[in-house]
Amino acid sequence: MNKVGASQIDITPTCEVYLAGTAELRKTVKVQSRLYASVLVVDDGKIRFVFISLDLLWLDDALCSEVRERVAKVTKTISDHVMVSCTHTHNGPSICKTFPLIPPDEEVVCEIKNKIVEAAKTAVSQLVKANMFQAKTTIARSFNRRVIIETGKVWINAGAHDPAIVGAEGPADQELLALWFKDGNNDPIAVLVNYSAHPNHWCFENIITADFPGEVCSTIQSGLDDKVPVLYLQGGCGNTDIKDFAKYQYAKDYDWLEDTKNAGHEIGNKVLELINDTSNTSGTEITLSHQKRVFEAPARHIGREDMPLADASEFLSTCAPKPQTICQGYEPEAWKQYWAESVVQLEGAKPFRETYPFETSLYRLGELVIVTNPAEMFVEYQLEVKKQSPFAYTMVAELTNGYCGYIPTETAMVNGGYESRLALSSFLSPEAGAMWVKIAVNILSN
Repeated sequence: MNKVGASQIDITPTCEVYLAGTAELRKTVKVQSRLYASVLVVDDGKIRFVFISLDLLWLDDALCSEVRERVAKVTKTISDHVMVSCTHTHNGPSICKTFPLIPPDEEVVCEIKNKIVEAAKTAVSQLVKANMFQAKTTIARSFNRRVIIETGKVWINAGAHDPAIVGAEGPADQELLALWFKDGNNDPIAVLVNYSAHPNHWCFENIITADFPGEVCSTIQSGLDDKVPVLYLQGGCGNTDIKDFAKYQYAKDYDWLEDTKNAGHEIGNKVLELINDTSNTSGTEITLSHQKRVFEAPARHIGREDMPLADASEFLSTCAPKPQTICQGYEPEAWKQYWAESVVQLEGAKPFRETYPFETSLYRLGELVIVTNPAEMFVEYQLEVKKQSPFAYTMVAELTNGYCGYIPTETAMVNGGYESRLALSSFLSPEAGAMWVKIAVNILSN
């Protein structure tokens, strides 16, 4: 029988910090919901997996590698068997110099890293014999956020002040997958949830919040036991959202807090229905296996919506220094500087970097698999992997084991819009997505 241990630790900063998730500078003014590092350890006697879910925007490659190495050491496994995934809240502490382009608070970064390691040590110390359960369903809480407006242009998150919407550019993935473990007394040990929608609903507010994934986890805990760790694995959220913008545009007085809570409660309660459904049978002996591939993902050059390199360089040389004021909402100047800095750093690099390392791994637990990528992947790629997967349960966990930005589709590159602009958060070619699909399907089939 497998052994399982789990733990959860609060990683909410105790001091005022810059928040990650926008080009604007934002500092904490209040905490709306707590941030957590949740850890699940699964051991079949030969292989030990450590799954970590963090209420953070992302971890860059170097920071993620350090965390995996440290966790592997204290849990007595290898770093490849440690999976680190971020829920992608846009209202957690800035711990990587990317979004915004300011140095992170190293004391906060150090504290968070230490807490992750502490949680991993606790989880492995609590290993007990356990049964594994899995189930899946669908819930209409994920929608394509890229909408075609009447001018023919594609916008994201269209508002009441924007032109009328013609329709969504592409699909969404409304599949909800859940994995949970129970001990010999049939008491829950941990729950793992996989869904695909972008948690950026507070990105112009100076608050700390885990966004709707936090609501999902707290809803599940309330229905089971507040001490049961819940891990949220983010799926293909590069172009998806919890709001159906193709049907209605949000007004200035739209209540994001209420809708965030509603989405979290709906998804969380759906998971509770799966857990409470006695027809979901368990597998007492689950064999674990792992495969990993690292390939060179091709970069892209300036697109039609980007500043030419010369113009970007001139703009940065003449514009005022980036204001060190706290954001009070959307600041066009901050974004223009971000785009210009991105063009100079990426397109202006000498030599131009043609490829970036891209890790994808397969973590198999019986008939359930978790396929990873470090991107903000457009959902079309995820849907193709799931379509070709031979497994009954296929989770795709993005923003996992590193970070490499958005991977839009060829269609999105033609249509334009936020995600297809060259940026430090969007620098790979759509070819990278096609390569990932081919490699992911290959490892799923072998």
